[in-house]
Parts: sequence; structure tokens; C-alpha cells
Amino acid sequence: MLKTRVISSIIGLILIIGAIVISKEVFSIAVFLLAIIGIHEYYSSMNNIGYKPIKPVGFITCLIILLIGNKEWLFAKFPKDEFLFVNSLFDDVGGITKASALVLFVIFIIALILFALSVFKFGKYNVVDICVTLYGILYVIFLFLFTVLIRNLEHGSFYIWFVLIGAWSTDTFAYFVGKKFGKKKLAPQLSPNKTIEGSLGGIIGSILAMAMYGIYLQKNISYIPFYHYIIIGLLCGIISQVGDLVASSIKRYTKVKDFGKIIPGHGGVLDRFDSVLLTTPIVYFYLIIFVL
Repeated sequence: MLKTRVISSIIGLILIIGAIVISKEVFSIAVFLLAIIGIHEYYSSMNNIGYKPIKPVGFITCLIILLIGNKEWLFAKFPKDEFLFVNSLFDDVGGITKASALVLFVIFIIALILFALSVFKFGKYNVVDICVTLYGILYVIFLFLFTVLIRNLEHGSFYIWFVLIGAWSTDTFAYFVGKKFGKKKLAPQLSPNKTIEGSLGGIIGSILAMAMYGIYLQKNISYIPFYHYIIIGLLCGIISQVGDLVASSIKRYTKVKDFGKIIPGHGGVLDRFDSVLLTTPIVYFYLIIFVL
């Protein structure tokens, strides 16, 4: 079992590095595929307890990831004169940009479709099915989208590692510290093996790993005040564990052991990226508000 997990982790790491390094477009395609699989896993878990999420709406919403990740490539394929409206997307209208208004419009359309289905397909879908569908879109697609937004930043191919290093170093340190010193249970109803000692070890491990990565970036990429790395490591160490427990709460509620089996030794996409999902928006907002 351990050998299978290690082999899967190595192969997965190689694929992730390739997707990050090659281009923004390749990375967005990789994230799009993860989101498709992830939303399928989530909806399938809800099917397990009798809910009927509207799967096509979730799958179609995943296209937002492709559009945002490939917008420069898409516009480059057409004469600029035909896409002058793109420049106007940054104009202020009513206190927000047109680009922000466009995002709100897309969210409204998704909600409108779901509300309409609850009316015209009354009896087949109910308000709970609508809520389950929306929760999946927020939990999987919305959170995965932030990985693309980070990758699109200048030096984004380096910043995206804040998320991965923070989340996975927390998992690793929490596991080994908890196994060695763990006594007090952190959330026994959701994850009996997690301990407070392990949680603290995970936070410290995330800070240390982020500090080491920060030293590398300062020498090779760009200078960012060192305290930012400590803060990002602390945030990742805390939030990634919350993300892990959120996934555990869904699995407990839906009575599934793992979300899927696509990654040998790890389970499904959501099992492997549960600690990453909530961490990504935190890193993105911290970067654009306090660093960039």
C-alpha cells in the first residue's frame, strides 16, 4: 500500500511539474480535467445518499476554468478590431469593472438555470438537489479556479508552489508528528486519527517548508520581504487542515470511504487535493492584497 502511494505520488508530481512549467494554457487544461473528475466524484457521493445533483450544469460550469486560463490564446486568434470590447472590460460601471460584472452575470445564469429546472422539472429535482449542485460548483470548480488565477500572475509558475508546498508539507508533517506524539484528538467524529499534536506539527512543517522555498525564490526569482513567507506558511498550515476536514465531513455525511479510485493508493481527485482546495484562494488573495 505504501509503495503504491509513493509511486503514485512520484508520477503525479512529475505530471504537475510538467503542467505548471510548459504553459498557462496546458496548466488550465490540466486543472479543467481535475475539476471535471472532482465534480463527478462529489456528485457521485451525493447520489450515494439519494440526492440528485444536476450533473450537466456542473460539468458545463467547468468550462470557466478553460476560458480564464486560455483567454489570451483565444483573443490572439482573432483580429483585435473585432475584440475591442475586451479593452472596455476594465472600465468602471457602478463601482465595479465590466469584467467583474461579467463574472456576476455568469453566476446569475447558472443560478437561473438551476432555479428554472426546479420549476419545470418539479418532481424530478427539488430545492435540496439545487443546493447540492451549487455546493459542488463552489467547492470544486470555484476553488480549483484559483489555481489558474495564481498561475496567470507574473511569476505564477513559482507562486503556485506556495499552495502545493504549503498543503502537502502540512499533510506530511501532521502525519508523522501525529503518529509519533499524537494523543489528543483533533476532530474524532470526522477523522479519528488526527490529533492536536499532529496539527501543530503540520503548521510548523508548513512554515519551515515555505521559509526554505522563500530563500530559494529570493535568490533566484524576485525579492519579497521574508515575513510574507512565514505568514503564507502559517495560513497554509491552518487552512489546508480545514480543507482536509471539510472533505472528511462530506465523506462522513455521504457514507463513502473515498471520493474515487483514480489515483492508486490515494483515492480520488478530491481525496488528494482536499487540502489544496481551500488553501488556493487564501494564497491568491494574500498575494494580490499584500505582496503584489
